[in-house]
Amino acid sequence: MKKAAKESAEESPEKSVEALTDAQEKELLDFETVIETNQKNYIAVGAALTQISEKQLYKGTHSSFDKYCEDRWDNSGSHVRRMMDAYAFVKKLLKASVGESELPRNEYQVRLLCELRKREDHRVKAWNNVLKAAKKNGGRINASLIKEVLDKAPVKRGKAKTSTKKPISNGWVEEACALIQKTKDDLSHNRKIDWQEFLNQLEKMLKQE
Repeated sequence: MKKAAKESAEESPEKSVEALTDAQEKELLDFETVIETNQKNYIAVGAALTQISEKQLYKGTHSSFDKYCEDRWDNSGSHVRRMMDAYAFVKKLLKASVGESELPRNEYQVRLLCELRKREDHRVKAWNNVLKAAKKNGGRINASLIKEVLDKAPVKRGKAKTSTKKPISNGWVEEACALIQKTKDDLSHNRKIDWQEFLNQLEKMLKQE
C-alpha cells in the first residue's frame, strides 16, 4: 500500500464519482493517514479501510471501492477484503472477551482460521483453543500451532473418514458453498471479482473428492 494520493487525483474522471464535503474529505485524509502510518498494524489498516468503504469516501475520486484500492494503495480487492475481514473478526474476539494482548499477531493468522472455519462461532472457539495450546508452548503462537489445533478440533476441513464404501464427502461441498456465498456477497456490494481465481479455487475443491 504505497501509491501516492497525487496519482489518484491526476487520473481521468470516472462515472459515478461524487464530490465530497469538507468534513468527508477530512475523514478520508484521517483514515488514509492511519493506513500510511500503520502498515504493520493490520487491525488499524482494516478498520480504516472498512470506514472508507462503508462511508463511501472513495467516491471523491473513484466509482468503486476496489478501483480506489487498486489505484491508491496498489492492492487488489481480495487482499483489501482480507484485511477488512480480519478486522471484523478481531471485533468478534474482543466482544468474546479476548484480551488485546491475545489477539492474532497478523492477518495471516486470522486467514488460517477463516479458511478452515466457516462459522464465526467456530472461529472464535478455535482461537480460544489456540490460546490454551500456546500456554503449553511457552506462549508462542505461529501458523504451525494454529493448524495443529484446528486439525484436532471436531469441526474441520477435509473428507470424512470411511471404512468400506467411499461416501460423498461434504467437506469440499461446504468449502464450495462458502466460496460461492462470498462471491455472491462481493457481487451484491459491487466488488470486483477475480473469476479466474474463483474457478481455480473451485477446481481445487472438487479435486479433493
